[in-house]
Amino acid sequence: MKALLEKVPADLRDIFTLFVGNSFSMFIPVLVSPIISRMYGAGDFGTFTIYLALLSLVSSFATGRYDYAILITKSRYNAQHLFKVALLLASGICAILVFSLLLFDQQLLFLMNVESMGSYIYLLPLNIILFVIFQASQNALNREKLYKPISVSKTIKSSITGAVQVGLGFLGFLSGGLIVGKLTGELISSGYLAGRVAKIDRYFTSAFSFKRAGYLMRKYEKFLKVNAPHALVNNLSLSVTPILIGYFFAEDVVGYYGLSYMVCIVPVQLIGRAFYQVVSQKVSEMFNEGISIRPYVKETLKRLFLLSIVPFGLLTIFGPQIFEVVFGEQWYTSGQFVQILAPFLFVIFMIAPLTYIPLIYNEHNKSFYFEMALFVSRVIALVVGARVGDIYLALILFSIVSIVVQSINLMWIYSLTKRVN
Repeated sequence: MKALLEKVPADLRDIFTLFVGNSFSMFIPVLVSPIISRMYGAGDFGTFTIYLALLSLVSSFATGRYDYAILITKSRYNAQHLFKVALLLASGICAILVFSLLLFDQQLLFLMNVESMGSYIYLLPLNIILFVIFQASQNALNREKLYKPISVSKTIKSSITGAVQVGLGFLGFLSGGLIVGKLTGELISSGYLAGRVAKIDRYFTSAFSFKRAGYLMRKYEKFLKVNAPHALVNNLSLSVTPILIGYFFAEDVVGYYGLSYMVCIVPVQLIGRAFYQVVSQKVSEMFNEGISIRPYVKETLKRLFLLSIVPFGLLTIFGPQIFEVVFGEQWYTSGQFVQILAPFLFVIFMIAPLTYIPLIYNEHNKSFYFEMALFVSRVIALVVGARVGDIYLALILFSIVSIVVQSINLMWIYSLTKRVN
């Protein structure tokens, strides 16, 4: 058996390792979702969805994206400094966020139509720090090609999150049960990953040189000046969806979108990240060695297509029926939302693992223009649908513009692979 596994290409084994972890991390939320959908109401899911949107939005730029430079710097000494730079920047952002919430928390909650979130919004800075530790630790382990701890950490996160959410729901603690469950999962999983990273030549405790840190921040300044705004716009174009839905429609509508997000969109993102982690490491290595990455990228696209065409096809055809059976008839609307969004999610699944490629070709600016186009077109689509007062039209337009822009983006990324370093 061992000899047979050794014949499998290393990158496929790495992807499989991460895929197993991602599969468990996806299976657990899907497994508990029929339970929590019967414990928590649409309003609870709406509040939780807005919380997740804010978490994703701030986390996307809090590190200045220097944690991603960990993957491409050549020395571990530099990687350790970039790791600490990412944590320091995120701590500064969270300090500013805490101060802002102390002054404007009620105004923010009113603007997003989620006054029911209340004091739970103060958990957001802590959750951001935990997420950053988790993400930076993942990149450090990815650099070292240690994929098993990454896989295990995702299973831990989903297991703890699901267990706490179900437990609090059973006890009747509904107002913040979903948020507290999320925070608990982040706390334990980030602690596990940080412990694994600490064993790799003292990532946390090694000497820190401000001079070296400044040098690395200048060397990789495009991650801060271009990639961080890029990531912010990318996340904003997704996070703006529940925020605008909450602004124009009732909180329950955000909740219907929230269940579809948790069951379908989050798994797509998790699997995409698993592929991204392996693909980014592999293409960086090949690029530095002067090897053409086009054959590898072409084969990766084939794998992604074969893996995704059937499940997304089923969701496009039978989404409402699947949700009605699995989650209860009150969530039929969520199934309709998924039916509309499934084709767009298919394209996202195809392109997500390849979004690192423009970085190695130093095409940060053009990549950012695509994200700006995607963000603007999505906002226009949602606002047009909302002005008409039709959430279905808003999501249909959102899905169409996303497919068009991301398909063009995918073709551009593939065209870059003709170049060799």
